[in-house]
Amino acid sequence: MNQREFEIRYRYPLLWLNRAERHLYSARIIYKEIKKLLSKKSARNDNFDQKYRSLSETYLFLIGIAMENLIKGLIISKEPVIKDLTELKSKYGWNDKHDLSSMIMKNFNFLDKDEKDTISRVEEYVKWAGKYPLTKKAMPINGVDYNLKDKDKENIEKLFFDIKLHITNNWRKTENEYFQWIQPEK
Repeated sequence: MNQREFEIRYRYPLLWLNRAERHLYSARIIYKEIKKLLSKKSARNDNFDQKYRSLSETYLFLIGIAMENLIKGLIISKEPVIKDLTELKSKYGWNDKHDLSSMIMKNFNFLDKDEKDTISRVEEYVKWAGKYPLTKKAMPINGVDYNLKDKDKENIEKLFFDIKLHITNNWRKTENEYFQWIQPEK
């Protein structure tokens, strides 16, 4: 893939949305397994905690990756033909450090307290807790919690739906400009 092909794909918000939907799909399957596990309270044994933790941590990690792709799709949908991609960082808070909270708050700033809490916890799983047993260096850890809270799934589904709606609405406004931009120069 050459630089032009890369930029065409990079600037296509529906590509980011599609990847987010794939991760959400997988997370939903894992969530169903969590619910099955929790429904078998009488079958709780020594392996229960290990199974629950494995499923919930993977769920939170996939949700985090889904939300990161989703919010990046939202950012790109606002201005897909921005002259310089580095402007996405200054103008919209795009970052490669998995700072979901800051990207969401800069571009989608009407979250309630529960939604902020969910995103904050999911962010830790995208940054490190979903991938590594500990952080890269000694640092204070904000009590990474793998236990799912009652409103987590509801918060994620609502946020996903709301942000997806914003992406599609933005895209309706910017798609003609994008498709003109991708036409080969004559």
